[in-house]
Amino acid sequence: MWSLWYAHGQMNTLLQSIWAGHEWIFSGIGVAILFGIGAVIRRWWTRLHTKAPQPPSVVQPLVSTIELLKPPIQDRMTFRENVYWKPKGDGLEGPYCPKCVVADNRAAPMEDRKYIWKCLVCKETVRKINYSPPAPPRPPDDRDPVTGY
Repeated sequence: MWSLWYAHGQMNTLLQSIWAGHEWIFSGIGVAILFGIGAVIRRWWTRLHTKAPQPPSVVQPLVSTIELLKPPIQDRMTFRENVYWKPKGDGLEGPYCPKCVVADNRAAPMEDRKYIWKCLVCKETVRKINYSPPAPPRPPDDRDPVTGY
């Protein structure tokens, strides 16, 4: 118990000596210095966590030029039943989304649904050719079945 009391007294003495020599921290000059240090730290933190602008790349213009020189993918595909198909051996592989093939020059596969094809990339839906919407339900017949009136 005595050692704990002694440590407490030593801590008090230490805090009093620090306080006695550094009242300037709480004066106007000390506050200005603390704010200045805060601004320096804030600038350092911002620079550390923001990406520096990248120098212009030599590769990017070459990649875009190569993309322009590639033939459109739709030249190698067949358009049938409102979607694109790739020739493969004896048959056709696909279907592929017409929007993605024309706009983005990529072969995006489509999912086969009951009456539509649905693109797995852009979520575009295309109605199948043989689709006929179901007939609307008939209104209830309130007429008398015997007389017809």
